[in-house]
Amino acid sequence: MSKIIKESPLHYIKSECHISKTKDISVVEEPFLGYLNLRGDIKNKEFTRKVEKTLDLKIPQNPNSFNENNDYSIYWISPDEWLVTTKENQELKLEEQLIQELGEELFFAITNVSGGFTNICINGDKAQTLLKKGTTLDIHKDIFKYGECASTQFAKTALLIAKGAGKDEFNLIVRRSFAEYLWCYLATGCENL
Repeated sequence: MSKIIKESPLHYIKSECHISKTKDISVVEEPFLGYLNLRGDIKNKEFTRKVEKTLDLKIPQNPNSFNENNDYSIYWISPDEWLVTTKENQELKLEEQLIQELGEELFFAITNVSGGFTNICINGDKAQTLLKKGTTLDIHKDIFKYGECASTQFAKTALLIAKGAGKDEFNLIVRRSFAEYLWCYLATGCENL
């Protein structure tokens, strides 16, 4: 039996497109997070109650918002769709828990999309300057605050951007197929700050 090796979308490129960590900016991939696409009727109180019980989180009902705790984050994608992220190797367990909790009576859909995404975390005083090079989204600290997210175009790449808890922290959840391009774009942007 051969051993399965997990590799992040950027496992082979990080050494080629080096993004240094300094006090002004840090760009780091957070590989191997779990990603579940969850769909359901937010107006159904049983659906909402059971999901919130399982995650120990409120389902975001406002567009472009998210909630998180130590184990999970849940991002609003559309009125009946959310992206749930987990720590490494927790997505299958969570998927099973949600399926069991929601049962057969409720309308819902859960799709494990973990292999298709990665998260790039950007921190530091120059994080906004770097991000402004690639998006028209207003990410000023007075406008784009912790708990807010947006599906947007960034440097010709569709992604989900979320304002992290830190003062200058942003998370970019990007499809695996665009991760290399985005990483190199960010590396070039860091060189030109």
